[in-house]
Amino acid sequence: MNIASAKYSCLAILILMSLGCVNKGTDNTNTALDNRSDESFVWQSKPVAIRIYPSTRFRKSENQIVLETRVELFDEMGDSVKGAGMFAFELLEAVSSTSGGAGTQLYTWNAELLTLESQRQHYDPISRGYLFQLKMHDQQIAQQGAVLRVVYSPHTGKRFSSEMQILPH
Repeated sequence: MNIASAKYSCLAILILMSLGCVNKGTDNTNTALDNRSDESFVWQSKPVAIRIYPSTRFRKSENQIVLETRVELFDEMGDSVKGAGMFAFELLEAVSSTSGGAGTQLYTWNAELLTLESQRQHYDPISRGYLFQLKMHDQQIAQQGAVLRVVYSPHTGKRFSSEMQILPH
């Protein structure tokens, strides 16, 4: 092997080594995924649907009627999730199914779940849903039944809702 070919061989080896080598002191965690501008590529669990528990009912508590309401949020995979946002509850007059099943608005309540404390107050880890005690003063509504509509407005994203017929107390 002559000196010229040895120089070219050494140069080729150095070039090949520099292409595959990284200094130990540098951060090599940056990948093609980190450089994507399309945030929808990485799936994140977030609420996309709501269900009112069938156990939702009127009950009497210390001479006051309470609408005990449990709701559950679901992600795109159909799994229960927590969510930061606003729950809006509407109690509507129950009417015949030919007119849509819901009539005049009787009560409204709002529950803001944006803090850790509000999550602790309403979230039940056993049922994996939220419990709300909605107080009412009109006992006759509980004796007639009504329709409950729950609208969930997440902190970011689209809002969604569910309705359920509440049987008389």
